[in-house]
Amino acid sequence: MPTQTPNNPITQGSYWPVTPGAEFTSKAYGNLSGTDLFFFVTTTQELRVVNFTTDAPGNTSFVLALAARWVGALSMAGVVHVYYADLSGQMWHIPYSILGGPFSAASIPITQVNNFSVTYTPQSTPPAFMMITDDGVFHTLYVNNADDPAFGTPLAPPLIVYNNALAPTVFVTQPTITMHPLDTVNLTVAVQQINQMTDVSEVGFYAVVAPGVS
Repeated sequence: MPTQTPNNPITQGSYWPVTPGAEFTSKAYGNLSGTDLFFFVTTTQELRVVNFTTDAPGNTSFVLALAARWVGALSMAGVVHVYYADLSGQMWHIPYSILGGPFSAASIPITQVNNFSVTYTPQSTPPAFMMITDDGVFHTLYVNNADDPAFGTPLAPPLIVYNNALAPTVFVTQPTITMHPLDTVNLTVAVQQINQMTDVSEVGFYAVVAPGVS
């Protein structure tokens, strides 16, 4: 069963260019056996990774996928589980274990994704991988067995936890999930809310009980 690795955070308040002149539309952090990694989707839809050493970026970024839309990552012992959605909304999983080394990407049974967030809950019974997706209308929560990071063995059916059609004057998007270390079932979902009348954006959150765990 996977276990989380200790955090090895980048120094607070430090910023670097990830590559000369690069822009990104989505980003994720990973820690691979003590090395800080930055995964990002460029404006040309490339999923790339670059490492950080002693408050400085590496000289080379490596391409992991083309036609990518969104990325997320979970750091485990000896591996970073990288998830990304492609331009068609298909989700993919990469168990990334060697910076710049060989890897394989496999599609996972989650589709119609614009953006998403993923987490791992070692404190729940059973431990689980959890993912929330946004398809432009619905936020859908997936809860999966901890022995399968590719989301092929669900602990419960997918659960729609938010419906944008119920409040057409606001658009709620980019859900990000987290579970408090002392909790076992309740997820906090941080979101961006856009007023459709004024185009003003706000941040907020809602809570949801994860199915299939206790």
